[in-house]
Amino acid sequence: MKLNIQYFRNCSLLSLKRLYYKSEMCFFDYEQPIFKIGEPCKYIYFVASGIVGIEIVNQWNQKLQLDLLGRGSIIGFNSIL
Repeated sequence: MKLNIQYFRNCSLLSLKRLYYKSEMCFFDYEQPIFKIGEPCKYIYFVASGIVGIEIVNQWNQKLQLDLLGRGSIIGFNSIL
């Protein structure tokens, strides 16, 4: 699967190869959390297909949707840096 991510357009081929070989494909079920508030984010996630919702649950136990991310989006990048 070819994934065109704008952020990596100016990276060298060597850097992209290093990233590729340290990557692994994982799948998440519908409404399965990738990580939760307060948990450390240990990975950078690239959305290869589908849509990922960024949500929080307020004090009244209601889900509040903050954002929707689609193919080519990156999750957890700021946490890792």
